[in-house]
Amino acid sequence: MRIARAIALLAVCEVASEVTCAAAPESLFETGQRLAIALGQWVGVAGNEGIEVRAELQVSLGPESARRAHECALARRAAHVEAVVRKERLRYLGEDILGDRRRAKLWWLASQVDHLEGSRLEWSVFDEHIGPVIDSADRSQDLKVAFAEVISSLVDRVHGDPTKLQTWENMVTVLFNVVGEPGLGERLRPLFETARDSEDPGADQASRVAGTSQQ
Repeated sequence: MRIARAIALLAVCEVASEVTCAAAPESLFETGQRLAIALGQWVGVAGNEGIEVRAELQVSLGPESARRAHECALARRAAHVEAVVRKERLRYLGEDILGDRRRAKLWWLASQVDHLEGSRLEWSVFDEHIGPVIDSADRSQDLKVAFAEVISSLVDRVHGDPTKLQTWENMVTVLFNVVGEPGLGERLRPLFETARDSEDPGADQASRVAGTSQQ
């Protein structure tokens, strides 16, 4: 009997240890619920036929562990807030400030005014460190706009010419396959089909009639 009792206690401790070791110190309630699920019904003990265990356990932290858990929770919360603030600050700089040269100059000027103390404002610092970042963003945006304008112009030119439209579709398919993005080409396929249907609105109806006749 004593051996069976020891085996049962050891099995309960193993289950409890598995649940509690995977839990955060501040998650006492959730940990208690997981223990209730794991040990709330009779379960057999592996390797010991005829022995089953069930238990009701309460989870708590000692004073020192509770203090450390509280400090840990505060530190994690502070780190999360700091990460969110840093991310928002980078977004603000990248999109709102460095996205426009005039706003960037005003932002840089405002940040320097309180530190001048009679010294001369050196715009060379702005040109050397801030300007290249803005120019890089401008070039990237200019490239996107120019590419979009070329594509739009090309679509206007081939629209109405089924042969050119088919050639353009084939070129786009090959292009996206070459750069390893065939999914983007598939996203354009319905647009080409719509363009063909708009050029010959009776084609789809004719194909449906032909299909019905064959049936």
